Amino acid sequence: VGQFLVANNVATGVTQDTAADVAIDSQGRVVIVGSTNDGQFISVLVIRLTPQGELDTTFNPGGTVPGIFTYSVVQEN
Repeated sequence: VGQFLVANNVATGVTQDTAADVAIDSQGRVVIVGSTNDGQFISVLVIRLTPQGELDTTFNPGGTVPGIFTYSVVQEN
């Protein structure tokens, strides 16, 4: 839990993601919640990993990136 950077964001080159909490569900999947900031928007971020630590593409399968859910809540400036 903390702050980490993901390189190669299309808009800014860097996205700042912050994990606020991590949990293991009853099936052994890792659920990470926090926020992401692409320099323009701050969004809620939820990521689910398989018990093996891989992105769980059965979570939010219709999203831009299956396995990751984001929802924009604040627009900066």
